[in-house]
Amino acid sequence: MRRRGMGDEGSITYTAAIESAETKDLAKDLAPFTKRVHREAVRRGYDQAVRKVAIGDGAP
Repeated sequence: MRRRGMGDEGSITYTAAIESAETKDLAKDLAPFTKRVHREAVRRGYDQAVRKVAIGDGAP
């Protein structure tokens, strides 16, 4: 069964922006980029995955 919003099995999702993903430790809210990544992860079932991988470019 295919969940709503899912791509083909094994498909990859990308999100990109020219903006900071930084969220300060004591911030009340996440950065907009961070919110988009989290929203997509939830949509794709990341919280239910047995093996999880996230890759970033490490830019400051």
